[in-house]
Amino acid sequence: MPKIRLKNVLLIVVFWHIIILCHSQDIQFSQYYAVPFYQNPAYVGSRHATRGVLHQRVQWPGLDARYLSSLAAFDTYFSKYNSSIGLMVVQDYQGPSTISTTDLHLMYAYELHVSEHVTFRPALQVGFVRRKVDYSQLTLPEQFTDQGPTGAGIDESSLGASSILYPEVGAGGLFYTSRGWVGVGMNHLNQPNQSFYNEIARLPVKLSVTGGHKFYLKKVKFFAYMETEKEFSISPTFHYKSQGKSDQLDLGVYLVWDQIQGGLWYRGIPVKQYSRSLPNNEAIIPMIGYRYNNFTFSYSYDFTLSRLTPAKTYGAHEFNITYVNQVTKRKKPKILKRLPCPKF
Repeated sequence: MPKIRLKNVLLIVVFWHIIILCHSQDIQFSQYYAVPFYQNPAYVGSRHATRGVLHQRVQWPGLDARYLSSLAAFDTYFSKYNSSIGLMVVQDYQGPSTISTTDLHLMYAYELHVSEHVTFRPALQVGFVRRKVDYSQLTLPEQFTDQGPTGAGIDESSLGASSILYPEVGAGGLFYTSRGWVGVGMNHLNQPNQSFYNEIARLPVKLSVTGGHKFYLKKVKFFAYMETEKEFSISPTFHYKSQGKSDQLDLGVYLVWDQIQGGLWYRGIPVKQYSRSLPNNEAIIPMIGYRYNNFTFSYSYDFTLSRLTPAKTYGAHEFNITYVNQVTKRKKPKILKRLPCPKF
């Protein structure tokens, strides 16, 4: 009998389970402040400028599979109306193009100055999601015997639809001061049915809570003749997300030293165990970034801590490019209360 790799069998079981039940979870980005509006639409336009974002996550490259998640977004702020709008497109692949998901979302946020020091940003998000499945990429148990693969194909007529389209609704809110911020975002408020079959498989509402505080350390003047001082700050941050029966927490810090950015996070909830032998420890994530003129480039890597370590998944890579147009044509620019979180 031919040798069958255990992790390949595991992938077959996981993919088939996803297709039949369709209880999928949202993408989990490690650089969550590089794509803040993915968690909460209230972050759209939070830079008070025009911004463009390209983001790529490559997860578990060591497995014989394809887990790719790509995001492209654009947002801008209209100071005259205290309003922001944004457009976000997300493409996700699971397996060798077996399951793909494409999201298109429009976002709107309004900026309300509650007091001299506190600003609140409520936001709405609407869009559409298309999910596709390529049954020809699947390998089912009945295609094998004790002598090995039978060579028979899949009878796709007995399977479900190959494509579905459904609407999406989300909302969020964000409070911030000159040093701290906390926001709550909710996606899938309409709990859309994402089943490929004539069944009900509703996508659970996803709750995201993000927050942090920025501490400005001693500013540095590298040379006496330089007019501007360089920023030196550290920002402890957190990101809690919950969807259905699953939840997770990211804890860490951002460090900004002039044009250089860095970060280190821990993902997991160690006080919550799925069983005595299965603690909730997922990953340690370092990040490095560099800002050049209006562009910021960053890279992070997930070092796996969970029981997936023996499978040699090789963690996850994330790459981000953010462009922010800081140029303004206003002769007397409006004084804006800027969000203090890391400026990607």
